[in-house]
Amino acid sequence: GMFQGFSDEAQSTQSEATPYKFNERFIHGDFAYTFHSVEEKSEIGSYLFNEFMGERASGVFLVFDITIENTAKETKTFWENAIQIVDEQGRVFDTDNKAWIYLEEDEAFVYEQMQPNLPKKGKIVFDVPEGIDWKVRIAKDSFSSSYAYVKQ
Repeated sequence: GMFQGFSDEAQSTQSEATPYKFNERFIHGDFAYTFHSVEEKSEIGSYLFNEFMGERASGVFLVFDITIENTAKETKTFWENAIQIVDEQGRVFDTDNKAWIYLEEDEAFVYEQMQPNLPKKGKIVFDVPEGIDWKVRIAKDSFSSSYAYVKQ
């Protein structure tokens, strides 16, 4: 209808003003999200005979522990860059795939087809400048500018 675009707009500014909190399950698009925790790390990996195998952050790694669930009626492929970090200057950061590889094997969130109603838990990693005021931004799908936000 006539007000369709307007209500979408109002909704996106609303969610930016009052972001979801950690441990709050919310649905955005076809998926339900819960952000359990976040930790800052300077490196991800392990030492093997005093040799570091992994990635060191250019800034600082933000490691999020999340659960995502497909709430649709059919299989959906979860789009890797649906989850991003935005800072107070409007800069956008994508997942750091190199660091993500070095998470413990059973820890990493695996981007793949998601079956309906089967929640998946895991960790995702971002490399961001130290000391930024960040929030998580989640796109509804790859061509939508309707975002949900999460703040610690």
